[in-house]
Amino acid sequence: IEPDGLRHYLDIIHNSSLRLSRLIGDMLNLSRMQDRNIKLTWGSFNLKTLAEGVVEGLKITRPDLRFEFSLEEGIQKVRSDKDRVEQIFINLLGNAVKYSPVGNAIRIVSKSTDTEVVISIEDEGPGIPEADLAKIFEAFFRTKDAINMKAPGTGLGLTITKAIVEALGGWIRVESGGDRRGSRFIFALPREPK
Repeated sequence: IEPDGLRHYLDIIHNSSLRLSRLIGDMLNLSRMQDRNIKLTWGSFNLKTLAEGVVEGLKITRPDLRFEFSLEEGIQKVRSDKDRVEQIFINLLGNAVKYSPVGNAIRIVSKSTDTEVVISIEDEGPGIPEADLAKIFEAFFRTKDAINMKAPGTGLGLTITKAIVEALGGWIRVESGGDRRGSRFIFALPREPK
């Protein structure tokens, strides 16, 4: 085999190994969460700083996108598991980046109630067909658009995200389709006691 041909096959093997590793990691995470065997480390942290850190990492892969923050000043501090909340942001923002056309915006918005902080992540991508909304958090589910676009993924990211949010005492839902462009994932976490 010529060196160029060898490099090509090594790249295929490497990429396949990475996909398999991600799948195994996702399945292990999902299994732990379903068995309620997830360890949580509670602490206070700044939600905006956490979200901005995730965005900085994503900007490297998609410098063509705009990220807009609208986080209320008074609720930037939450008490939760910082690593798990970071994973929620990575999964939801990663999906928004994956499906966003060049030059579009991704918005991170928050509001609060007396008991919870509500965060939405909004993109301007193709959206999710209304018929798929009820299944979007099911394990291994992928929309036809995601399959047709050959977008990478295992179909476990949103399932894991939902399990994390619920383990942290919150809720998650999605809005898309109809007259709205793109998708809006909304999740809530309990507010830090005053």
